Amino acid sequence: MNATEQAERTSETESRRVAGGALSALVGGLITLLGVGAATLFLLGGLGRWWWVAELCSHFRPHYALVLGLTGAALLFWRRWRSSAFLLLTGLIAALPVLALYREGDGAPPGVPTVRLLSANVLTSNRDTGRLLAQIKAEDPGLLVLLEINERWRSELTSLEATYPHRLLKPREDNFGIAVFSRLPGTALELEQLGETRLPSIVATFEWQGEPMTLIATHPLPPLGSSGARRRNRQLEAIAERAAATAGAVIVIGDLNITPWSPHFRDLLQQGELRNSAQGHGPQPTWPAGSRLMRIPIDHCLHSAELVTVDRRVGSDIGSDHLPIVVDLALRGEPPPAAEGGPRQ
Repeated sequence: MNATEQAERTSETESRRVAGGALSALVGGLITLLGVGAATLFLLGGLGRWWWVAELCSHFRPHYALVLGLTGAALLFWRRWRSSAFLLLTGLIAALPVLALYREGDGAPPGVPTVRLLSANVLTSNRDTGRLLAQIKAEDPGLLVLLEINERWRSELTSLEATYPHRLLKPREDNFGIAVFSRLPGTALELEQLGETRLPSIVATFEWQGEPMTLIATHPLPPLGSSGARRRNRQLEAIAERAAATAGAVIVIGDLNITPWSPHFRDLLQQGELRNSAQGHGPQPTWPAGSRLMRIPIDHCLHSAELVTVDRRVGSDIGSDHLPIVVDLALRGEPPPAAEGGPRQ
């Protein structure tokens, strides 16, 4: 090999090294950009109490935690120590409230009597009623809450009348129809309008195991635009006031159009003296049903301290954009600890 050939080979090797370095820098930069973008959206969600756009960002906390963890770990291979540390730390902060939902809840002794609830947003335009009816038959809930029913859905649900002697249906064509079915003895059902939207909620009162109980089934507006967010928040405030003022055990259930990581959800729990049935069971996302990757938990069952969650799970696909939730509740069996502001009367 003469000197000319050696120089050419050296030059070619150097060109490849430079090109490889440039490609590596580009990939590292894109990973950094992705991580910083996730961190920005996560931090923006912290302003959700004051700006509806920021509050929308707060709902995707598990997604931010995953992206931040992956990008932060990947940057270790690029030796971008500061960027990696920032992303990993931010990812950990994002993940903590999500992981907290896996922390064991109150629990109940084995063999304690339970009442099963099933709540499903059926989607008004969904015509596959068979899957919903099959799931109701399989789960056999004592209390059934259905959202977004219209007149067509009401006619399709007549087969439930033999099983559920107590029922109240308010069909609507605007995705805010609602129905509650109960086979618990002595159930009384009435419509209520909570908040300023005038949308119907259903309140069911009954006795179970000798104790008075109240169920509030509701479906607030989605927080789209400043007006929609404000009206949803007003309805959540009204629900909290109604729950806190109610004697005995209380259950709030339905598509609340909010996730546990929103400040307004925390307000609902605190002001309504309520607990999240998902505690100890994880986030259990329900919407959108068609995207496992982007799914978030906006269908909820909350309850007062007189009750404990024995089991909670997400149901199977019913053809809606929401997945149902199935919750087994039991009476605590001992005086509940006093909530902030004094015990519930």
